This record gives sequence, structure tokens and C-alpha cells, in this order.
Amino acid sequence: MTSETGETDLAMNDIRHQAVQHTLAANPLVGIRGQDIIDAASVLLSQMARNPWVAARTHLSFLGELGRIASGGSELAPDEKDRRFTDPAWQESAAYRALAQCYLAWSHALDHLVDDVKLEERDAARARFVVALLVDAMSPTNSLGGNPAALKRLVDTGGMSLVHGVENFVSDLARNGGLPAQVDTRQFAVGKILATTP
Repeated sequence: MTSETGETDLAMNDIRHQAVQHTLAANPLVGIRGQDIIDAASVLLSQMARNPWVAARTHLSFLGELGRIASGGSELAPDEKDRRFTDPAWQESAAYRALAQCYLAWSHALDHLVDDVKLEERDAARARFVVALLVDAMSPTNSLGGNPAALKRLVDTGGMSLVHGVENFVSDLARNGGLPAQVDTRQFAVGKILATTP
């Protein structure tokens, strides 16, 4: 019992430490260990292995939607509130529209897969979290070629936006554990802009 209490205290202290370190750059993964993500993914994959027909049905449905996208018959469209797809190129360009539709089709297929494999409630919530991380990470807007607004900015700034982006990436790797900083902490000075308490 004592060792469990000690482990719980260590875990809580670690979560507190992470929260303090990421207060200015809100980290949505505070308290989430890499092992938690791996465990959730393995539960989903093992359930898929036990029910291969569910994965096959989802895959066939996804392929059908890809066929509709290729023929121009897909009705998939990004949510109007999704700021990633607000640039007019996503509607005006057939290539960008198809890219967005393929991304959405894949996202919906993964969501349906989690629903169809019939996981227990807790495992399903974890699997949805892992799928959401994966889907968000694979968004076409996270790459230069898949982001028309970033390409326009690249041209407008004569390439300086790319230079600044690489500088930010290197800084995030060196100072923020590889996670993107959401706040420029250099603008804050303790005792001038920020108050502290013991």
C-alpha cells in the first residue's frame, strides 16, 4: 500500500511539474504519458485483429468514398468552424478540395472504426483520443504543400516565413521538448510583467 501511495505521489508531482513548465504554453498533453497513448492504440489494434471484418468493412467504405472523391461526386466538406480550411483555395481548387475530402474521409473512417469495434467505454474514449491526435497530426494544413495560406505567405514574404518557421521549429526542439510553443515567453519578465508568489 505504501509503495502505491509513493508512486501516486510521484505521478502527481510529475503532473504538477509538467503543468508548471507548460503554463505559458498550454500543453494539452500534460499528464498524458507516451505509454498511455501506446496502450490505447494497442487495445484498438488488438480489437481490430479480433474483428477483421469490421476493419475490412470500414476500409471498403473508405475506398468507396475515395472513388466518389475521384469522380467529383463526394459531398464531404470541412466544418465551417474549422479554421484550417478557411482559405478560398480549399473551395476553388479541385486539387485542394480533393485533398481536404480525402483527409475528411480518412478521419471519418477512423472514427467509425472506433465505434464499430465495440470497445469498453473507457477504452473507446482512449482510442478516440489517440485517433484524434493522429488525425490532427496528419492534417494537410500541417505541411507547407498542403496549406495554401502558408504557400501564399511564403511568396508574399519572399521566403522569410519559411525561415521564421524553421527557427521556431528548432527553438521548440531545443526548449519545449519538441512541442510547439503557443506563447512567446521572451516577452514576459518576472517582476515587470509577471507577478510571482512563493
